[in-house]
Amino acid sequence: MLTFPDKIYFSLNSGESERVERGKVYAILRDRGLIKDGDRTIGTKFDIVGSVRVTEVSDDRLHTAVIVQAWEEIYRGDLLFPYERQLLRVAPSVAQETLTGQIIDTLDRTDLFGQHFYVFLNRGENQGVRTGNRFFAYFQNDGRSEFDKDEIGELPFERIAQILVIQTEDNYSTGLVVESTRELDIGMQVEMYEGF
Repeated sequence: MLTFPDKIYFSLNSGESERVERGKVYAILRDRGLIKDGDRTIGTKFDIVGSVRVTEVSDDRLHTAVIVQAWEEIYRGDLLFPYERQLLRVAPSVAQETLTGQIIDTLDRTDLFGQHFYVFLNRGENQGVRTGNRFFAYFQNDGRSEFDKDEIGELPFERIAQILVIQTEDNYSTGLVVESTRELDIGMQVEMYEGF
């Protein structure tokens, strides 16, 4: 395991090496698995675990860098990617249509989650979702495990969470749970409303 201020040695894919410069910063990414909508793979999850600054560039050997930030332990084999500012400012934007979707995954797979978690929704740009749109999650239950499906179906739906879309792809989007009054779960239905 590696952390600040350990030295690392790296190479880049062909075509990238000529752009390596002393002082350049790269983000360190970890592959967190595939994003699936049922049986269909729609993306790959990556988590940023730190960053490195290039200290030496070589024409015929590995380049050298120093870890300058570490938010988790860093492993040999983690990926490097050109650094981008990590602080996003996303203002809410008005939805152009009403849309229903599902929470299909979280960044860190867990059974239950809530406010401040990153989630993946199975609706994206091709379905009309834009950065800044908001989805709402609903819950239909009162927590009693003795209820059967017919009894649960008689209960009203309660709005329990608001999710702000922070990035969109063709067929999915990444959202941040900005408000929740109870736990959320994978597979939960979410809705976006035209004009809101």
